[in-house]
Amino acid sequence: MTDIDRPETFHGLPVLTLPAPGLPRTGPLPAADAVAWRLESAWQGSLTFAALWQHFLDTVDTTHVRARCRPGQWRTGRGGVLGFG
Repeated sequence: MTDIDRPETFHGLPVLTLPAPGLPRTGPLPAADAVAWRLESAWQGSLTFAALWQHFLDTVDTTHVRARCRPGQWRTGRGGVLGFG
C-alpha cells in the first residue's frame, strides 16, 4: 500500500491509467483526446518505462492525445502548492 495521491482529473480531463501490456481489458479504450493518460510502470516489477512508453505509442493514437500525466508522486510542497515530487 502506498500513500501516493493520484489525481482523478488533469487539465479538465478524467485521468485513465493505460493498462499494462498483456493485461486483459474490460472494453475498448476511450478516444485518445477524451482522457489524460497516466503511464505507470511497476516500481516493483519487470515492466520498464521504456517498454510502457512503446506500448503507449503502439496502443493510443498519440496525434490526438491532449494530456498525459507524468509518472511519479504528487505531493504538497512548500507553500501548500501541489507539485510533482
